[in-house]
Amino acid sequence: MRFPPGTHVLSATVSGSMATIDLSSEVTGGMGGSFTENGEFEALVFTLTDIPGINSVQVLVDGRKVETLPGGHLELDTPLTRSDW
Repeated sequence: MRFPPGTHVLSATVSGSMATIDLSSEVTGGMGGSFTENGEFEALVFTLTDIPGINSVQVLVDGRKVETLPGGHLELDTPLTRSDW
């Protein structure tokens, strides 16, 4: 699965066992539905939590927490873990 065209990482930080990834606003332009949205973020979370010591991923959009993306398929206001899938 791929994020919408133009999506890029604005910053990535680690605090304790949580990685915080700030994505550009282009991430909100996806039109693939819940399957695509879940696949994009599942891949992101599984990739980052494969790094030793990282257990969760907080996603920001343009530096802010968002409840969901416009489709509302995936809650992003709390850190994501592998157990979310």
